[in-house]
Amino acid sequence: MSIGERLAYVVRYIHDAYIAAFGDSEQTSRKAKRAAFEYIERQYRFSPSKIRLYLNVHARFYYNFLACEHLRLTDMQLLLGQDISDDIVSAVIDMRQANPFMSTREVKNAIAALRRGERPEGHLPD
Repeated sequence: MSIGERLAYVVRYIHDAYIAAFGDSEQTSRKAKRAAFEYIERQYRFSPSKIRLYLNVHARFYYNFLACEHLRLTDMQLLLGQDISDDIVSAVIDMRQANPFMSTREVKNAIAALRRGERPEGHLPD
């Protein structure tokens, strides 16, 4: 999570600097975001898709202590969908707490079952 937090800070810092220098407009925001991504790519050697992943995970889970504590990055990535409710996130956290050694495939299958409104086989604690 700290990587996402650091990247978000860099993006905010560059965005604020651009706004101060060039004014607050949509075009300035786009240029600031582009400059921030280019800086992160150069400095940390992250691809744009990896940068977006960390920023999206940070935005979605930063205030969810249990998610940060128990979920892996791959779990969080699977839970980024727009149709994923907080109930599904909570269920996955409960599963991960009950069995920290669940594979990514098991988590993916459990999320799919929860999306269909089904109870995942043998994963949710009673």
